[in-house]
Amino acid sequence: MSRKLIIVETQAGIQEFSKKLKSLTKEHGFDTLTTYSYDKFKEDGLASLKYNERVKNYQFVFLGLGTSSNTDIPRITSWEYDEFGCRIGFTDNKCVISVYNSNFNREKHDAFRKHCEILSHENDAILVPHEYAEIQGAQYAMVFHEFAKRWLEKFMKGELNEAFKDNTMPITETTVEDIKDMSKKAKKVVVGAAASAAALAAVPIPFADAPMLVSAQVAMMASIAKIFKIEVKNSLKPLVVGAVSVGGAVALGRAALSNLAKFIPGKGSVVGAIIAAPIASTLTTAMGMVFIDICKDVRRGKLDAEIFSSQEGSKIFKEKVKDFMKSNKNVDLSK
Repeated sequence: MSRKLIIVETQAGIQEFSKKLKSLTKEHGFDTLTTYSYDKFKEDGLASLKYNERVKNYQFVFLGLGTSSNTDIPRITSWEYDEFGCRIGFTDNKCVISVYNSNFNREKHDAFRKHCEILSHENDAILVPHEYAEIQGAQYAMVFHEFAKRWLEKFMKGELNEAFKDNTMPITETTVEDIKDMSKKAKKVVVGAAASAAALAAVPIPFADAPMLVSAQVAMMASIAKIFKIEVKNSLKPLVVGAVSVGGAVALGRAALSNLAKFIPGKGSVVGAIIAAPIASTLTTAMGMVFIDICKDVRRGKLDAEIFSSQEGSKIFKEKVKDFMKSNKNVDLSK
């Protein structure tokens, strides 16, 4: 037996796409009961309901990117589809269709355009994005195509509900004690990474330490994300490189001096290494502690994990690292 569909818009400005999803389900013989903005969804008291008598004959699609305040939107642990910033995941009677394009560079845009050109031969509703402004529309067209082709009928009949019953990450159910335990483990990672950074920076060769330092800092942050059980889809390297670039106003000026000193034969190179080591250690500690704070906010449901891939997230991270460096905090990494 088919069920009624409730579409929940998880961000503003996507009414056009929710209407297209509604039309798509109708084309396949299924009815949409209603479409909710996220605020309206919460007002009506449906967001806190689980799979019970009131909603057992409804299927929910959460559409859009979502925001850090949308803590009732299911956090999917395993995505069934994840291509070109488009994701489809399921849990119980809920489907999350997430679309984001903040990390589209020219190369990725070209690859996406070629992919859409191929799909357009199969489905004339597929849009081919020749301009950057056309990417979002093309993404929604593609993700709706995949949803309809692979899952729509089974989803609307409730046939996927049991198979994906436990596919959620209970972000908001994380306890204070859980976060304390995660933080303590993560700080141990920071201690080790800071020590490694100091050793790498002590190499008496000008600028030879930079690539290795970045790799070590990326590895540190990946380990921290794993401790907090946060899935990071994209590379963390842009965050690290951005943080290094803003650190110059505080500490990297001294690092530049130390690298210049490394050019001086004999004692100069030794002095430069001595100066560089604590700077590398301090910067790595700052990155680690700031990243821990952001991961804690993700676990509390205050931030979305997608922040690590966004320009806004990169800006927040750089500013927090800069502030940390300026404050010259003496952090107790044992707690």
